[in-house]
Amino acid sequence: MAALRLKERFEFDILKAVEDRLAYAVVQSLANNGHGDIGSCGVAEFDLIEIAEALDTPPGETLRRLKALAAPINALCVDH
Repeated sequence: MAALRLKERFEFDILKAVEDRLAYAVVQSLANNGHGDIGSCGVAEFDLIEIAEALDTPPGETLRRLKALAAPINALCVDH
């Protein structure tokens, strides 16, 4: 199987807006770090306020953006 190009690995062939690409890259990095005692598990557990500050957007807008970009890339965004 051929390796995916960087553009495909980061879903940049689907995500066109720079803000969406940045949000994806941040969450992808967190998912690769894992959560709790499980590293590289593919689950990104994070504080929404911290992500919103990093992306320089209000928390509500950040959550809407994350939920909106989840569907086209076959991801799941759950807030609790």
